[in-house]
Amino acid sequence: MLILAAPLPRLPDADLLPLCQCWAAHLSPCLADSQRGYLKKFSLSGSGLTALASRLLARLLLLHALRGLGDSVAPLGSDTRGRPVMPGWLVNFSHSGQAAFCALRRGDRPRALLGLDAEAVTEHPPALRAFTPQEQARLSPRSALARWVIKEAALKAIGMGLATDPALLETGPLSPRCGHITADRQKLAWQLIPCPGHWLCLAWEGGSLSRPVLHWLCLPRLNAEA
Repeated sequence: MLILAAPLPRLPDADLLPLCQCWAAHLSPCLADSQRGYLKKFSLSGSGLTALASRLLARLLLLHALRGLGDSVAPLGSDTRGRPVMPGWLVNFSHSGQAAFCALRRGDRPRALLGLDAEAVTEHPPALRAFTPQEQARLSPRSALARWVIKEAALKAIGMGLATDPALLETGPLSPRCGHITADRQKLAWQLIPCPGHWLCLAWEGGSLSRPVLHWLCLPRLNAEA
């Protein structure tokens, strides 16, 4: 399992827009129509442009990883639940507002699941109603955000997002930084990954997971490829 991360560029819209256009042009041959359509939904100014930059950057990370592994780049598409799909790989993305993340793992089982979620440690945790009564009894500000990324990773793995009430998902003890969670009747394993400035969680179904490797990349290195 490989996880790549890169910080988001802190640029005014006038500089961020041409960068996003350059990234989009570079990525276009590697994206299926479903992915291109998804990226076109974001506005080209303000928070929409920042969100677009993070999505493009996450997909650049995937392209960088595949080329680094010497693997052919098949078009990245989406399934009926909006999850990223690439032949021969399990792929998922996350965006914290400060950085973009991409997780990938070799595998082509149609029903295999993978979810990734990241939250900056400076973010406020969600309201208590997002947690089960058992979780509420043992919450602290620090553990609340950790439990939230576990729930988000699981919901992304099953392709439900917040269409499922996160308060229905019990995360269990946090002390080992790993465990199991059931979402939409799917039992998933989860693991918190040490990550500077972030809570980062992987959730997956379908066997054991080799120890994830997290690599941070600097933006100039990615820009040189775009």
